[in-house]
Amino acid sequence: MNAIFPVPPPLEFAPIVTEIDRQLRGRLWQFSIAGDEQGLVLSGAAPSFYVKQLAQHAVGRLTRLPIARNEIQVLERQSI
Repeated sequence: MNAIFPVPPPLEFAPIVTEIDRQLRGRLWQFSIAGDEQGLVLSGAAPSFYVKQLAQHAVGRLTRLPIARNEIQVLERQSI
């Protein structure tokens, strides 16, 4: 228990991941959302910083939970 999650959030992350994939038209790779004691943690890979930021803003619009960290790596497609 903590101030951000007084009880475990009943949020199912899979529908959010699916919606963001739809909105960004597959421009994220291996995108996932996890929760920790501070909030949401975004991870995966993106082709640019712009796409990384688009994902963060989309998550912010789809949930009221705070985003603790955006760990999406900016990579060229050949690096994946």
